[in-house]
Amino acid sequence: MKRAIVLFIVGFVVLSVITLFSLTGAISRYAVKTLFEPQQLTLSEKTHVSYDPFENSLKITDFALLHEQAKTLLSMEKLLVEFDLIPLFNNHIKVNRFELTGLSTAISQDQANPGAWKLNGWSTANLASSTEEIQVKQQATSEPQPLKISVNNLQLSDINVTAELPKQSHKVLLNSLSLLNFELQLDALKQPQSMGFELTADLQTQNTISRAETVFDNNNQVTEPLPLSFGADLELSLQPEVEFTEQVIQIKNEQTIDINLANVKLNDASSDLAISLGNLLLGIKALELTTPVNESASTKLTAELSTNLEQLLVNNNDKTVELVNLESAALLPAQIMFEQGPCQATPIYNLTTKEFRLDQLTVMKHLDENKPTLSTLEKLVMSNLVASDSAIGVDLIQVGKSTNNLLINDTKQLANLYIPGAQLNTPETKNEQPADQADKSNPSEQPQPVTEAKPESAPENASENSTKNTPEATIPAFGLRINEMANVGPISVNTVDMSVSPIYRSLIEISHIGLQNLDSEKPDQTTTFNLNATNNKYAKINVSSQSKPFTQDPSHDVQVTLDEVDLSAISPYISGALGYHINSGQLDSNITANVKNEKIDGNADLLIRSIDLTAISNQGEESSISTGAISFNYALSMLKDGDGNVDLSVPFSGDLNNPSVGFSGFMSLIVKRATMAAAKDYLINTFVPYANVVSFALSASKHILKLRFNDLAFEAKQVNLTESQQDIIEQLALVLEKHDSVSIKLCPISTVSDLELTSDAEAPTAKTINTSQVSHLLDLAQTRADNVKQALVDTGKVTSKRLLFCSPTIRYGQSDTPRITFDQLN
Repeated sequence: MKRAIVLFIVGFVVLSVITLFSLTGAISRYAVKTLFEPQQLTLSEKTHVSYDPFENSLKITDFALLHEQAKTLLSMEKLLVEFDLIPLFNNHIKVNRFELTGLSTAISQDQANPGAWKLNGWSTANLASSTEEIQVKQQATSEPQPLKISVNNLQLSDINVTAELPKQSHKVLLNSLSLLNFELQLDALKQPQSMGFELTADLQTQNTISRAETVFDNNNQVTEPLPLSFGADLELSLQPEVEFTEQVIQIKNEQTIDINLANVKLNDASSDLAISLGNLLLGIKALELTTPVNESASTKLTAELSTNLEQLLVNNNDKTVELVNLESAALLPAQIMFEQGPCQATPIYNLTTKEFRLDQLTVMKHLDENKPTLSTLEKLVMSNLVASDSAIGVDLIQVGKSTNNLLINDTKQLANLYIPGAQLNTPETKNEQPADQADKSNPSEQPQPVTEAKPESAPENASENSTKNTPEATIPAFGLRINEMANVGPISVNTVDMSVSPIYRSLIEISHIGLQNLDSEKPDQTTTFNLNATNNKYAKINVSSQSKPFTQDPSHDVQVTLDEVDLSAISPYISGALGYHINSGQLDSNITANVKNEKIDGNADLLIRSIDLTAISNQGEESSISTGAISFNYALSMLKDGDGNVDLSVPFSGDLNNPSVGFSGFMSLIVKRATMAAAKDYLINTFVPYANVVSFALSASKHILKLRFNDLAFEAKQVNLTESQQDIIEQLALVLEKHDSVSIKLCPISTVSDLELTSDAEAPTAKTINTSQVSHLLDLAQTRADNVKQALVDTGKVTSKRLLFCSPTIRYGQSDTPRITFDQLN
């Protein structure tokens, strides 16, 4: 009888379990119907749900959540959850196995209900009321107790999620994700205390962000969305241990974190950049990271890092220019340290590595065959590199074979240099010098306009002045150390300058370049530099120097040897200063110079062979040379020996901040004027912050650089100063403030375009103009001069006695422009 009872009970339990197991599908459908039917949500007919009470496992296959029995909101191929029930009584959620395969959904923000999301058009706001009721019940019945969550094995695969956000689109395909031995400890207030897991992941992502940017189309400002798109494949492996405290979160990872980023595509329309990356391997070992929870703690990071990059390509968006093409780069195991405290203005960091290497670098490669590639580099190796927030040091820099091409157009711009984004974000007229500020009579002497010269120069000057007036604001010098730098392959520089006539062509081939013992922390140590090169195959250039660049009074001893320099090739650069074209000639020179605290002193031994000149003008010599002086060509002929050579020793000295080299004898005409002409171009194109106001003219008689003020042009019939003219007046006042000993004359010029004429009337000439018209034009010119002087005195604070008037004049040429010229008096 007892056996029958036992068999009955066991049979009943087994039957109940089997019945429960078989009814899980129906029960789940009833539960879904009860919960989601008010929102017209149902499960697909193919969905199968089963529960195994023996293994405590829930399995769902072919799951699809439907809206109105038609639109799929969420689908997945398989979900398997195995868990333990008994640990739940000890506040321990333990999942032995979790597998999710084939999840697919599309989500977007619900603009009508903040905080809610849409699944394929259906809003989660429909569930808000029921969720709030459940939360209220849970809060009312639960007691604060510590909670432990552990997952032994979590596997995700083939997860496809698309998210559409305002102005953003994200698509993530998770091929696989494995989470092992996950454990999370929560205290009674459900605050995390510690966490650990092992994670490996393989995913693909595609993202697009639309941003409203201001662009310029045919000089018109237009605001339009410019997309930023990003896509990549990512493989990740890590095993962190995470500790939570009241102030910081501490993360440790003793094993190597492997990150593999591949097939990266980044396109940014606003900056005109298209970036692709073949592969980036990143290994992080012994990671220790402390990140603050509140403002009183610091961020600290220490780790060992190694990287390997392959196939980096940066194009402009229409792919006409390869800005950067890098075959590979590698950083051998490096130690990094980073710390940012709550009271630190700048972070403290340190990086040390045995080797950093670049291979096969190409910069600015153009599809246009008329524009050569700007630069190629076979390899660059830095050994024992140390970089920190206060200094950078390297034991050895090796530069491989390099080819560089400089193509200079007729406006002295580097034609094969491409600046991405400049065409999109800059109006076409931004860098153009107004025509009314050009000197029509001497266009060759006008300085090239500097892009945004005024906005850039003013802050720099303000910064410099504030630093000088406030000693406490001095910034510690950044340390630099290079024990040795050398090339391990030839370096060539090919220059084509189309801004001169005839076109200048030069090929410099550097066979050796070396630098040793450059160290800012050892100012008394001598730094040596050596260079051996050829120019256009036959001319030889040798440079060597011994320097102490970091002492209080920096000093440099420089030796330069030139052999077989073709003077006819460089004639376009010095002919204007000489007044002669150099038809033929060779230069050998041995130059020794000592530079100390910006003072230069030295000697140049010159041997000029077979020089032959042709006068630029019929005058032969420039008219400003004093009467009785012999011509330069004749002076050279007097100095030639029996072989037609000129052998001279020329001493020189001066201040590098104010180029002035003292020479005596006949060579002053060639050497000094060539030097000053080069200095003039250098100052105009590089250092002059007032390109709209001043230029530098070379005085043939005095051999000095002389300040020259550009004209201030007016529109026809215009009297009052415009805003742009006020800006020029302000710049002119700044120049006069810097040169407080200079006085200027204001010479107003009016033209016949200033007259009010009928449409069919002809412009008067000097012979046909009447007295009334002359009086009107002279009065108009004087009024302009009065307005300019008043602006300089009132706005620019220039002493009125430094501003003298000329008598107004009239010009009758059709191309003449009304203007005021400024002549320097002293």
